[in-house]
Formats: sequence, structure tokens, C-alpha cells
Amino acid sequence: MIENNSDEPIYRVTVPQGADGDTISYHLVPAGEKRETSMSGADKEKFLQKHPKATIVPLAFSFADSSSALWKRNQGGRLHGGWRYRWPRKKLGGEIH
Repeated sequence: MIENNSDEPIYRVTVPQGADGDTISYHLVPAGEKRETSMSGADKEKFLQKHPKATIVPLAFSFADSSSALWKRNQGGRLHGGWRYRWPRKKLGGEIH
């Protein structure tokens, strides 16, 4: 489950679904809301073999906050990032805007 405990929405949430490159994506998770999702069965089994007493299997995912800062949360629960995404500039009529 992904839970947005911030006061602002989060955007472009992406959850990897195993080694094959599949992902689950949410364009928007509003403040205070949750999205049900889980990791692949193989990844869950691998995690539980390493942590047999675990009752919760943490998800790794990435997202952008309301200021366009990009973040990644690893499976250990640590949050990394905060770097700003620079949107590509559009060239209109010979000028860059």
C-alpha cells in the first residue's frame, strides 16, 4: 500500500513489479489518501525468505512532490532524492520558452 501522509498531493508514482520491468503507475495520490498495490509474488517471497518474521512487506516506489522534486523510497523504507526535475524547454518560433 502507498499512503501519502503529506499535506500536498504526490505525482507520477511508479511501483516496480519485478525483474521483468513491469510497473504500476498512479498519476496522482492526493494528500491523506492511500493506493492499494503490492509487489510481485516472487519479490515478496524473496523478501520473506530474508525476513521470515516480517508481517509487512515494504514497497519500493518513486514519485514527484508538488514542487516537482523527485523521490525514491527503497524497500528498506529510506527516502532518497529531492532533486528537481527540469521540464524540457519548448522551442516556439525560433525562441526557447
